[in-house]
Amino acid sequence: MSPSRDGSSPRPPDDDWLGTPFLTFTRQGPFAICTIDRPEARNALTPAMYFGIRYAISRVNADDGLAGLLITGTGDVFAPAATWARVVPTTGWTSHPPCPWM
Repeated sequence: MSPSRDGSSPRPPDDDWLGTPFLTFTRQGPFAICTIDRPEARNALTPAMYFGIRYAISRVNADDGLAGLLITGTGDVFAPAATWARVVPTTGWTSHPPCPWM
């Protein structure tokens, strides 16, 4: 089963797959590039995308062959905000702990 563009994913992050079709992870020499690819929503981040970026950071930190991570976006904007309706339900915060880099 392949991932869908609605943000759902049939499998968790693994190797260079960041767990969502809205993120790609590539390597160019000593650098990794994480591209946010959700231009139809102006690259607004979903919870899966936050997790995927956090996973990308951990991949770079664990790889001695990589010196850094460039995070970029497609379309007209970089990443203005999150899709908060999916992050914070009307009843309160999600049960997921916050990302330490946020």
